[in-house]
Amino acid sequence: FWVENGVRKLLSLMHRPDIARAPGHIWNFMLEDAFCFAMNFDDLWMRLCDLLDNISADLSEGSGKADSAGFFQSVRLYVDAHLAEPITIQTVCHIFGISQPYLSRLFRKYTTQSFSQYLTSIRIEKAKEILAQDSGILIKNVAMMVGYVDQYYFSRTFSLHVGASPTEYMEQVNERQNCL
Repeated sequence: FWVENGVRKLLSLMHRPDIARAPGHIWNFMLEDAFCFAMNFDDLWMRLCDLLDNISADLSEGSGKADSAGFFQSVRLYVDAHLAEPITIQTVCHIFGISQPYLSRLFRKYTTQSFSQYLTSIRIEKAKEILAQDSGILIKNVAMMVGYVDQYYFSRTFSLHVGASPTEYMEQVNERQNCL
């Protein structure tokens, strides 16, 4: 168990989110198999070497350069997938192994927005979708679903970007739907 825990920690340090989404990626299953089916330490060692070879191949075939559109796409997909979490630029930089100024340049290059502007805009767009789908939802629940802990801060931010409070927006959507 001690060896397995150590290997898992090592692999988590090597792990990149874009690799985990690669088609056919099975390193997690290979790790389970290595520890479940190894007959002795030599067999375990060989299975772990195979696992590391596969991860190495995934890294070399991965998104390539950190300034490529593919790399930026993997960062953007990670941010989109973790929208409801308390995600920060520091978190994303740590996960992808890049500096904050570099990540900021990537966002400016590919979106013409800063990281925080992008995060706010996708959170507000998701909130608009949620409000349009469920007219009875509480604003505090919407705020939490899109990564805001404070519903009042969420309401102010929403109002600045949409031009209406979340409640007003929900009423406008309901009026449009009733007219149809």
